[in-house]
Order: sequence, then structure tokens, then C-alpha cells
Amino acid sequence: WCTPICLVILGLSAWFFFRTLGFRNLACTLGAVAAAFNMEVVSYACWGLPSRSLTFATTFLAAAFVLRALKSRPWANLALAGICVGLGLMEGYDIGALFSLYIAAFVLFGFVIKRLESKKSVALGQAAGRGFAGVALVALVAGLAASQTMSTLVDTQLKGTGSDPQTPAQRDAAKERQWTFLTQWSLPKMETLRIVIPGLYGYRLDTPRPYDGNKLRSLDGGNYWGSMGQDPVLDRVAEVEEVIAAFGQRNVVPGELARALNVSVQEATQLMTLVQNKNQFLQRHSGSGEYAGIIVVLLAAWALFFALQKRAEIYSQTERRMILFWTVFAVVSLLLAYGRHAVFYQLIHQLPFFNTMRNPIKFLHPMHLGLIVLCGYGIEGLLRLAKREAAEPGQAARFWVRSTGIVAGLTLLGSLIFGASKKSLGLHIASRGFDSAAAQAMADFSAMEIILSALL
Repeated sequence: WCTPICLVILGLSAWFFFRTLGFRNLACTLGAVAAAFNMEVVSYACWGLPSRSLTFATTFLAAAFVLRALKSRPWANLALAGICVGLGLMEGYDIGALFSLYIAAFVLFGFVIKRLESKKSVALGQAAGRGFAGVALVALVAGLAASQTMSTLVDTQLKGTGSDPQTPAQRDAAKERQWTFLTQWSLPKMETLRIVIPGLYGYRLDTPRPYDGNKLRSLDGGNYWGSMGQDPVLDRVAEVEEVIAAFGQRNVVPGELARALNVSVQEATQLMTLVQNKNQFLQRHSGSGEYAGIIVVLLAAWALFFALQKRAEIYSQTERRMILFWTVFAVVSLLLAYGRHAVFYQLIHQLPFFNTMRNPIKFLHPMHLGLIVLCGYGIEGLLRLAKREAAEPGQAARFWVRSTGIVAGLTLLGSLIFGASKKSLGLHIASRGFDSAAAQAMADFSAMEIILSALL
């Protein structure tokens, strides 16, 4: 019962957050359902980590109390937000610490836009000062609420372990090993599509399970074939294999490989050893689903679209700013989740906490949170628009409907083209270490996932 109870707590927390935003009950309920049934949260909970859903729940509660602090009793509500952040730290550990940074940004942003809304003449610097004071209060209360967790977190995530290498060469080698170790679990850029197409790269390594035989749809070929969790050494191995393949069928000696790669003979020998033992390295691993939901993503896009349409007047000025904040919140999180596959994570990697935090894919947690919040704004805006359109049709709504229809048609056309190239996809999957029959089954499964997503 732990898993469903935690998901219910998440749904109730999301409902409270949306209600604090002033949304109507239907929008709050649908937003709560989107949060509780988010595939990433559910997959982690069913996998044995329901604490992730509690971390999401405490973050929603903290954000709700921050919103209440902007209206009345700021210090009391910020203290309650700090307690929620502390609970998130205890439940999510480094995930909770990651969410706490976003809550800090939300506090600062809230106080700044409050100054912009106020008719009183308050300097921007003074408003920012109040925001920083609010952040300090939240941090203080969170630290008191989760003092033991904070102590362990500082010892492991801030101080780090190991001795400092003496020579510059040793330090550079140590930094490279540290970077490789910490960023192994990064989101490959092409797998971003998994956010809107659930089984594009398959699901789990052991899909289908024995109990999947009586499902409405066969899961044969649903094995995960992406590169999540792949050992970075295999990237170098693939480059070496391409060079070796250029020599033809004959055996390649280390000296020839050294000249081709412009490396020493000793390094070439080591690379050839890696190629021979490549099966000892982790090829891939996936146990969680990053699918956010097509409807959720569409509603989030809908909210952003109409927030940028000032003439539509669906959202207030404050709501438009909030939508832009949560959009940046989600986009930045996605870019950082790419880890070693893009340049963005390198910008923060040397900062405390991030220089010892493993797995940049953890940034997908706040990305999903941002999408859920934007989905709530989208639902509320859609209900407002439906009420207004019944009395007076508008151009913006018609443009959105036409644009959505065009995108849906192009997506369906693309899925059909993709389905026609299943043979090429099967060959590509086979080149990633699968036998031909299994690879073709995976290609068929991926093509069907795209078609189903386009139809939905």
C-alpha cells in the first residue's frame, strides 16, 4: 500500500498548489491527476522508490506556501515552506536538495514580480533583498528540519572523498575520471523524444515480462535499446572499431592503429584491449519511464502559446510571468539533464554540490514538475477560453486549433514514413549489439509506438 498512498499524497499536494494559484476545482483536480499519474513518478514508485513521489509532493507544498507568503503572513508561510523543503530533503536526499534550489529561485522570483505588480514605489534591489531574506529563512528552517540529512549530504555531496593528486597531469586525469563517473547517466539528446513517445526506445531491459502475455497489446520487442547509462568508454571503443574496420579483414597491429589514431603504441595497445573486452562494460540500462504524457505536453504548450498572446487576455500579467518562469524552469532542467551529451552541464559542474552529484538525468525530475505546473495553467486557461468562446469566438483559439491539426497531421505522416523504414531501423538496432530477429522486433515495436502516439 505504500506506493498508492504516496501517489495519493502527491495528488493532494498538487491540488493544494493549484488551488493556491486560484484555479477552479476542475483545473485543480485534473492537474492533481496529471501529477499523481506522471509516468516518471509512477515508474519510480512501482520500481521501489515511492519516496520520489513524496519529494515531488513536498516540493508542491513548498511552492504553495511560497505563493501564500506573497499574499499574506510572509514569514510564517516561508517557514512552512522551509519545513516542506526539509521533508523533501529527508525523503529525496540529493533529489530533495536539487528541488530546494528551484524553490529558492521561485522565492526570489516571486518577491521580484510582487514588486512589479505593486503600486507602491519599491526599488527592485529592495525587493530582491526581501527575496534573498526569504530564501535564507526557508534554508534555515529546512536545515533545522533535516539537520541529520543535511549533515550526511554535506559530508558526501559537498566535501567529496579521496586525496588530491599532486601533479597537474594527475589532477587532469582525476578530473576526467570524475567527470566520466558522475555523468555516465546522462540523457542522450535523441531520447528526448521519449518524453512524448513512451516506447520509442523500448521500456525495460527485460520487457516483456512473463506476466505480460495476456496484455491487450503484445510487448514483444519492447526491450530498451537506447544508450542511457552506457559506459563512456564505449564511445571511444566505437571510434577505434571504425578505424580498425577501415583496414579490412586482416589483423591490425598496434603500430598501425597508433599511426591511424595519432597516439602512442602503448595507448593503441590499451585501446585494442578495450575493444576485445567491450562486452564487460555497461551497454545500457533503463528502469524508469520519462514519458510526460502527450496531453500534458500539449496543455503546457497551450499555456505558453497563450501567455505570449497578450491580446488573448486569458491570463493576467502575473500569470503570464509565472508561466514564463515555469517554462524556463523546465527547459533549463532538460538542457542540464543532457549531461555529458551537451555543453550545458559543464557550466555548473565545477560548482559545489554539482561537482560531486552523480547522474545529470536527475534534472528530469524538476523538468517533469515544471511540465505538470504548466499543464495546470493550460487546463485553467482552456476552461476560461471555453467560457469566453461560447459568447465571442476569437482568432487566437482558431489559430491554435488549426496549428494543432497541422502538427498532428505532420506527426502522423512522419510516423508512417518512419514505419516504412523499419528495416533500416532494425539494422541500426542490430549494430548496437542485438541479434537480427530481436532487432527487427524492436524496430516494429518502436514504429507502432510512434503511430499510436500520433493517433492520440
